Amino acid sequence: MARRILRWLGRAALIIFSLVMILAGLLLLPAVQSAVASWLASWASDRLGVEVRISQVAITLDGSVALRELYVEDLRGDTLFGCPIWS
Repeated sequence: MARRILRWLGRAALIIFSLVMILAGLLLLPAVQSAVASWLASWASDRLGVEVRISQVAITLDGSVALRELYVEDLRGDTLFGCPIWS
């Protein structure tokens, strides 16, 4: 019985590890990074109540993140912040 439980726990841990690795691998794809940029800009716009644009999120193997073409407006519609690369 204990052996069966350990085997089940081992398989569950392997499945969870595999899913995490697949998600990490997907985050390295440019199409997924663009989708993340779109979601992040939409979330920030809703949260702040101003327009926020991010053209691309670049995530590397070492875990660093860079936002490309970051643009933030103030409440009057003027440019508050614009940056070609923020890392």
